[in-house]
Amino acid sequence: MRPSVRRAASIATIALGVLVAAGCSPSDDATVEATAAPATTVTVAETTTSTTNAAADIDVRDVLAKALARYEDGYAFDAVASVEGAEAASVEGVVIGNKAQMTITSGDATVTYIITPDQSWIQTEGGDWQEDESAATVDRPLDDLAAPTSITIVSANDGSITALAAYDGAAFDTEGSVDMDLRFIDGLLVSASYTTDTATVTTTFAPLTDEVIVVPVPSA
Repeated sequence: MRPSVRRAASIATIALGVLVAAGCSPSDDATVEATAAPATTVTVAETTTSTTNAAADIDVRDVLAKALARYEDGYAFDAVASVEGAEAASVEGVVIGNKAQMTITSGDATVTYIITPDQSWIQTEGGDWQEDESAATVDRPLDDLAAPTSITIVSANDGSITALAAYDGAAFDTEGSVDMDLRFIDGLLVSASYTTDTATVTTTFAPLTDEVIVVPVPSA
């Protein structure tokens, strides 16, 4: 059974947490699904004295806020969920303003979505675009990363900062707390990842370059 566009929007725009719990099937004969266990704490290596001293001068919440602000108009992303050491699903796409386009792949099945405020579209691999009647919106999804319950610096060196942030799991469609590794380079958020008992989800982010979303023309 194919997931709704609302579910796909959550997968693509946040590309965290929801990914390993998502199912996607381009056809009734090609089912794509992966399941994650409840979130667990990420193991963090001990920091050195020099790292500790550098971290003391950094307001990591301010770093996070400014990094997310740089993606206010949009961003490109690539997310991979691995379950028990094997890649279970991946999502690649862009968010531009209030539109999103993403391709979800798991096993041999691939499906692409385009989501706009007025309409959503779906395309299975090798097929034509079809309108999807499921309602969905793209609502500044990275806002869910803006308010961790706690955040600490793990390492800081030469413009690179790694932080460990804890989030309410409800923001990522999971129970309990989600402990997430955030990596910043020169003030830009470049990756976010977390690990559960059986799954690892890693998402990389990049600024937009010349990406565009071409909305299909409705058939007559």
